[in-house]
Amino acid sequence: MQIIHYPDPRLLSAAQPVEEITDGIRAKVELMFELMYEGQGVGLAAPQVAWGARIFVMNPAGSQEEPDQQRVVLNPKILRRKGREWGEEGCLSIPGVTVDVERSTRVVVQYTDLEGQQQELSLSDFEARVFQHELDHLDGILILHRMTEADKIKSREVVEKLKRNQTP
Repeated sequence: MQIIHYPDPRLLSAAQPVEEITDGIRAKVELMFELMYEGQGVGLAAPQVAWGARIFVMNPAGSQEEPDQQRVVLNPKILRRKGREWGEEGCLSIPGVTVDVERSTRVVVQYTDLEGQQQELSLSDFEARVFQHELDHLDGILILHRMTEADKIKSREVVEKLKRNQTP
């Protein structure tokens, strides 16, 4: 398992719901955490590792040293949103690109955890931003789709280089 990069078309496909939690899914989730930490990220969605499942992992602290911040999210949805704020985001699948993205500052979310339990949480600020970013990945939406015109100009060279380096 490895992180795939833009413009790989698998990043643009909507992920499929997880119907059953298996040992295979648990093993893939562990590998996703390893890849996320290796890449110094705070979240990683299944489509970013060429897996079409509606799963992402996150740790807003960005550190293995804070495992209590880890969250495995299956079949997520946002129930309510509040507030708006612009903030800089990067992406492990689009290395070298950061853009300003407008996100809700507070969200109430629902998802299934790795034990099969339904969870409903209220998230705010950075944790809410991470959740929304990873949920976008499950819907085939990248930060490139949320770029302002200024970000498109600023990132054009890096994005073009990613396109040229993509191997079929």
